[in-house]
Amino acid sequence: MRPSELIQLKRHEIYSILDKYKTLDNLRVFGSVAKGTDNEDSDIDFLIGGCKVFCVT
Repeated sequence: MRPSELIQLKRHEIYSILDKYKTLDNLRVFGSVAKGTDNEDSDIDFLIGGCKVFCVT
């Protein structure tokens, strides 16, 4: 199975994890999966933006 197909199958689980950790946002996929050139031996490259953190001084 290509990683791009796996992402489609598991997308609700991925969103669920992001929803659980509210400080993480802006999930991006890059590399061969994003380009549509992935194959069964490809990995999945994720970029997750953010830790929303604030300080009180």
